[in-house]
Amino acid sequence: RPANHGGGAQPLRAPRDTVPGCTVATCTTVEAPRLTDEGRFNWVRAACEAVTIPVIAGARTNATLHSIEMTKAAKDVGAAGILAVTPYYNRPSQSGLYGHFMAIANATDLPVILYDIPLRSGRKLANETFLQLVADAPKILANKAPAKDPSSTALLRRHTPAALAVVSVAPSPPPPVLSNW
Repeated sequence: RPANHGGGAQPLRAPRDTVPGCTVATCTTVEAPRLTDEGRFNWVRAACEAVTIPVIAGARTNATLHSIEMTKAAKDVGAAGILAVTPYYNRPSQSGLYGHFMAIANATDLPVILYDIPLRSGRKLANETFLQLVADAPKILANKAPAKDPSSTALLRRHTPAALAVVSVAPSPPPPVLSNW
């Protein structure tokens, strides 16, 4: 049972945020920032037991080695894939982002979804860097990109191999960038 911010216990429930074909547990909002690592993986385990669709675990920290540890733990509790974020608050260079994501992808056989959060990381994952990552790491299957720059997301989608996904996180209704799906 994960503890809430005030220290009391909250019952574990199946996640409510879903995308077609899977659900994401312990992403970067709502419950995950308030949980310990153990609490995160209890949540992922509960999600894996509660749903019949694949569970993607947020294995995200701003430290590469910790993210790798979380990726391995996600697999151990049954996650079908992981969501890896740009290292928040560190302002890494593009080569630093490339190294971070390659290290995570090379440490697992699970599919990897990247989550570009420039407002927290202080650095946007450049389209060129993402395209190099997917060329070099076949386990990287998608990029969850911010909707604040729909033209950049549309450009990324245009140059991304058809087998990969670029998800633009946007308020409803979604911008035209998603109209080609």
